[in-house]
Amino acid sequence: MEKFNQTTFDKEGRRAEMEARRVAALERTTTNDERRVALEERKVAMKEKEKEDRIMQMDLDLVQDPKMKAYYQYRKGEILVK
Repeated sequence: MEKFNQTTFDKEGRRAEMEARRVAALERTTTNDERRVALEERKVAMKEKEKEDRIMQMDLDLVQDPKMKAYYQYRKGEILVK
């Protein structure tokens, strides 16, 4: 009976250890996912900033189409408000 109890105790210990490892692995995965998402958000923000910089540097006197000129004037105003 004592051997049975010890075997059961050992199995429970191994299960608890495996569960702890699984939880730790999930936490690492979650942390990595959060870092990946943050990196993607920074990339998107950088691309948006680059687009805004190009718009701000545009010489609107060279734009012939009045609708395009109005659009870029509007976009410049939005960017300045930000």
